[in-house]
Amino acid sequence: MLKTIFLSLLLTIGVFGVEIEEEENVIVLTKENFDDIVGETEFILVEFYAPWCGHCKALEPEFAKAATRLKKDGSAIRLGKLDATVHEDIGADADELKEFSKSADVTIIGYFENADSDKAKSFLDVAAEIEDVKFGVLSDESLKKELELEGEGIFLLKKNDNDKTFFDEELKADTLKAWIQANRLPLVAEYTQKARSSLFGGEIKSHNLLFISKKSSKFEEIFEQFKTAAKEFKGKVLFVYVDTDVKENAKVMEFFGIVNDDLPTIRIISLKEDMIKFKPDFEELSTENIAEFTKSYLDGSLKPHLMSEEIPEDWDKAPVKVLVGKNFKQVVENKKKHYFVEFYAPWCGHCEQLAPIWDKLGEKYANHKKIVIAKMDSTANEVEDVKIQGFPTIKFFPAVAAD
Repeated sequence: MLKTIFLSLLLTIGVFGVEIEEEENVIVLTKENFDDIVGETEFILVEFYAPWCGHCKALEPEFAKAATRLKKDGSAIRLGKLDATVHEDIGADADELKEFSKSADVTIIGYFENADSDKAKSFLDVAAEIEDVKFGVLSDESLKKELELEGEGIFLLKKNDNDKTFFDEELKADTLKAWIQANRLPLVAEYTQKARSSLFGGEIKSHNLLFISKKSSKFEEIFEQFKTAAKEFKGKVLFVYVDTDVKENAKVMEFFGIVNDDLPTIRIISLKEDMIKFKPDFEELSTENIAEFTKSYLDGSLKPHLMSEEIPEDWDKAPVKVLVGKNFKQVVENKKKHYFVEFYAPWCGHCEQLAPIWDKLGEKYANHKKIVIAKMDSTANEVEDVKIQGFPTIKFFPAVAAD
């Protein structure tokens, strides 16, 4: 049975070890060379076509233009095509599609009646932006029926999961990206170094984090309460748990100002434009408490939690003044002097390199009447109107009525 489907396949590194035939810079694939060429090409987009197919004919010149442009630009991405009427046994069926999806954690498949439609273009734009998810476009009517698709549509397949999740919203790039982010991950994802970029770099910028030891006798109970609460906020707030037994996660705890005596606990963080943190005023991690806490965050009634160390007795004795959350406004916002402040993290290598330079700068202006050099450990201190997104950050606070 003919299956015409083209899938964007991200494949492993290699160089061509077989003779290549090209038509307008599109690699011509056959049953004999398919495995060798696809297996040895770093990135290849393959079209499975039928010569009599109207959609395939409409796609052919555009496919050739794209192949020529990529080759001219020296891109590692190549385009190939295979006549599925001649090499039927290489065409994909529904079961093979599931096997294809198992090679990646998440696969997004789209079906469009017109490959040049705005919907199809939006889908391909999103596919180009998200590098760690496989995307495919199917065009075969019989395969569409096997996959139980009614009309045009997009669905998501997860690794080792036979269930499909269908996209049922208006197709816009931002909406599709948010949907993918909401559905590609488990209801509650575990924070790991490997998963960090997909968690914090995704479209959902509001995160509710559970800090807990997986060895704790209460882990299963609290995790289930947290997971139950997460169902209500799918697509709006990303629920993540952080295993505090993992050594590498100590920095995450430090960033939130959490110590072992606080565990288990939760925090919400907003990554939209800054890194505002929110701390609950309860200790019992029940589904009801977690849900109410999250609702308060979403409706804007929750006040940010600002960390601060105690004011050091000698904070103003050295050339570089030491600021903390509790004295920042009083000192910097008196408007009588210009303050040049470094916001740093003790563990930041760039901050360590800057430290001796900042000390020299402090010494240079130690006796200046209008200019003050200062620093603040932003892992332990926060100021409501000062947003820090990286370390070190240097900000200048000018005086309004300097003497």
